[in-house]
Amino acid sequence: ESILYKKFSIIHIFSNILLIIGFLLIIIGTLENSGNLIFGFISILASFLFLETRIQVSMLNHVNICCKCKNQCKMY
Repeated sequence: ESILYKKFSIIHIFSNILLIIGFLLIIIGTLENSGNLIFGFISILASFLFLETRIQVSMLNHVNICCKCKNQCKMY
């Protein structure tokens, strides 16, 4: 997200969709290969932690952009 500009918004949307599909495939693969529900929960937890980290980095990026902006809206 931080390396793509506004003109590549379709790539950004597509990569977000692929991220969620990838999480789903990882969880299903973990459950199928291990057969253990505990490993499934661990992979769900890891997916949520990765997603939360990505959201926090995105919010920090938006805060930095907003601080540099000269408009008076200042959402952050």
